[in-house]
Order: sequence, then structure tokens, then C-alpha cells
Amino acid sequence: MTQTLQLRKVRDFGERIGDSMTFIKLNWARMLGLYAVFVIPFLLVGIILGANSIADFITKFSGSLNAFTSVMGIKLALAMVMFFFASSSYAAVVYLYMDHVEKNNGAQPAIADIGKRLLKPMLYNMGYSILVFAIIMMVVVFFALGVVGGKSNPLLLLIAVPLCMFGGLFTMVYVLMMFPVNVIGNGRFGSAISGTFQLLRGRWWFTIGFIIILFIIYYFFSLAISTMVNLLFGLTSINMMDPEKITGMGKTYAYVFGLNTIIQQVFYLVIFVGCGIHFYSTQEEKMGAGLEQQIDNIGVKGHREEGKEETW
Repeated sequence: MTQTLQLRKVRDFGERIGDSMTFIKLNWARMLGLYAVFVIPFLLVGIILGANSIADFITKFSGSLNAFTSVMGIKLALAMVMFFFASSSYAAVVYLYMDHVEKNNGAQPAIADIGKRLLKPMLYNMGYSILVFAIIMMVVVFFALGVVGGKSNPLLLLIAVPLCMFGGLFTMVYVLMMFPVNVIGNGRFGSAISGTFQLLRGRWWFTIGFIIILFIIYYFFSLAISTMVNLLFGLTSINMMDPEKITGMGKTYAYVFGLNTIIQQVFYLVIFVGCGIHFYSTQEEKMGAGLEQQIDNIGVKGHREEGKEETW
């Protein structure tokens, strides 16, 4: 089936939501196949490492900090890396798909088409994610210091809490839009940092509102899935209340949680595709505004030249 939705065009708020859902409707089957090939393997490795880490923690933890780090450290760290790779790969796959569709008159790419271009944008996404994660950790430390210091200085707490809340909101929006700027823009590493700021200049609050709506749609579907999975797990784990089965319960719950995560991640298509549509529309808006400004400047220059000729 040929994709007929025009990606590069100016849209209002409602049209961006509608076209995001339309794009998913037209391409969900092919994109789900790409998700299975390029994302699920990372998630599976992370889930297995995480489940075994939890099982080791339950059986071997002795209560000391050294025991905690020795039991949870390596496996948990590797699991986190796999989840980072999964999210980076997922974003790269979606935006490479949209880029291929836009540049090939709606033709859907094959798995090989995405695979040939995946490594660079995926690694760049990974690098940006790690950079932002480090910044978030610094913010968390600042927030913790604010809470601790707030006991002696309430003004510090009053400043730290809203600053962290708004900072987290703007950071989330910035990171989500950085992915399409990086992948579709296909620039060198680091160029997406300034490119994202340029894209969102004057459109921050519009983008925040748009992404909040995308998350509401995402949570509607993911909540329904997680509720069903949790109910199923709750009914099947009643017999695990035996203390001898605590370890098995922890590991089983980790696997169930992992399966739940794999299913929920499918609906991240709503967020990624929505951000891609927003990227194309915002870019067209800015290019159109820039073209209008150039036309106006040419007109003003022409009037000035006419004025000079009349003077002579």
C-alpha cells in the first residue's frame, strides 16, 4: 500500500494530531515489523538481565551497601544500557521510516532500507540520551539538596521544586524533538542540540501542549494493556505467597513487567510519529515565514531603488 499523506506541510494543532493517527493507521503493520527486528532484541536482553538482577538481589542481599552494589551493579547497569539502546533504536527506526516515505513519494521502506542507515542515527540518539540523562541526574542532585536545605532554608525549597518541575517538562519536550532533528536532519553529532533550539524557538508552549496530548493518548492505550497484564499476574501469583517461592515471584514479576513493557512500547509510535509530524510542520512554518520575510525585504528594497531613480 502506498502512503499518500503529505508530511511536509503547515498544520494547525488538530491537524497534527489527526495526521499522526492517519500515518500510524497507514503504516502500522510495516512499522511493527521494524519494531520487532530492531527494538525488541534490545528489550529482551535488558529484561533478562533485569530479571536475573532482581532474583540475585532477593536471594543474596545481606543488607550492606557493598552487597547491594555487587549484586545489582553489573547486571542492572547492562540492563539500563540495553533499554537506552532500545529507545534510541526505536526513535531512529521511526524517523528513518518517515524520512524514507517523505523522500520517495510515499513508498514504504523495506527492513534492509532501514538497516543500512540505522547505525549512525541510533548511536547519535544514544549519545544524546546519555548526555541528557547526566544533566537530569545533576538536576535530581540539585533537587535533593533543595529538599535537605529546605529544612533550614524554606526559600531554597520553594525555588528548587518548581524549577525542577518546569525544567523536567522542558527537558522532556526538548529530548523528544531532538530525535527527529537528529535523524531526519542527518547532521553531525552535536548539531541537533542547537538545531532543536532553533526549531522550537517561539513554539515551546505549543509543542509542550501538543506532546502532552500525545502522552494522554499513549497512556490511554498503555494503561489498558498494563491493567490487563497486572490483573492476570495477580490472579496467577496468589499461590506464590509461600515464603519459599518469594524468589520465583520476584523473577516472574520481572518477566511479566518486561512483557508488559514490550507491549506498551509499541504505543510509543503515537509519541514518535506525532513528534515527527510536528517536526515537519514546524519546519515548514519557519521556512514559510523566512520566505515571506525575504519577499518582504525584496519589496522594500525595490521601493527604495525606485525612490532613488525618482530622485535622480
